[in-house]
Amino acid sequence: MTEFDLPDTFHAWFLVTELHVWMLSCRAMKEGPEGKFLRNQLIIFMWQDVQERLKKLKVPIKERNKLLLELGSQFRAGIIMYDEVSFMIS
Repeated sequence: MTEFDLPDTFHAWFLVTELHVWMLSCRAMKEGPEGKFLRNQLIIFMWQDVQERLKKLKVPIKERNKLLLELGSQFRAGIIMYDEVSFMIS
């Protein structure tokens, strides 16, 4: 966060985490079925972490559920974008 002068916010943390999960997922998928399992577990733990952080921030449950849906859409779009960009530069 400091290196790239990102704000210390939940959203900035999520964007950095999303990129990190994508990078690890790409590497894991090269390992066959075990890699797919690892990728799936990584994503499960990421969402558990997201939920815990939202609870610690005392985001009300109704707003938290709405935010989780929005973050889910952003996550899927981000993964597709990263895949497309990596395909274009390789």
